[in-house]
Amino acid sequence: AALKDLLHAGGFRFAMPGPPPTAAPPSALEHDLLARLRAHGGSHRKPRCPLADLFMTGLGTYLPQRLVANHELPALDPPHSLADMAKVGVRTRGIASDEEDVLFMALRAAERALAQAEVSADSLDFLILANWTERRYVPDFAPRVQQALGARRAFAFDIGCACAGFLYGLTLAHGYLQNPRFQRGLVLASDRSTRRVRPRSRA
Repeated sequence: AALKDLLHAGGFRFAMPGPPPTAAPPSALEHDLLARLRAHGGSHRKPRCPLADLFMTGLGTYLPQRLVANHELPALDPPHSLADMAKVGVRTRGIASDEEDVLFMALRAAERALAQAEVSADSLDFLILANWTERRYVPDFAPRVQQALGARRAFAFDIGCACAGFLYGLTLAHGYLQNPRFQRGLVLASDRSTRRVRPRSRA
């Protein structure tokens, strides 16, 4: 019962099935903790602090050198007209070469983003890389980008969320940047989809 009072005073709510268990009398420590919680607002949660203002200061992209137009693609099965394909809004597709792997493309985009933002890599606090098509576990791609850029202070890790990966990366960065310990981060997305999709599929 004393623990339930403490949790209730801290803003927690819970329900347990069955009759309440027999509880021992609260100790002096529990009495003191409960009094402190109630003195700081009782069972009402304090309002959240406003979120810090965040800004994107640089954007960098990289596309493979080889671009293929819709009419150059092999016929789809079942057939799909060029007019239908045009409705999707995709006019060309990049076909990455063997040299244009996930690391290469991520590094090129990262360099351009940092240059546009006029920011040095060693000022970054973290680096997040979204990649689905070529998952690596030891090491991730992000630490390799971090090393190549010279971002010595930054921690780095990969996430894999397919098409939504970059948005998830931005959401993670937003959360980190609410902490005053972190001031600057880099979010990347790099995929080589030609290694995963079927040439005659609708993808």
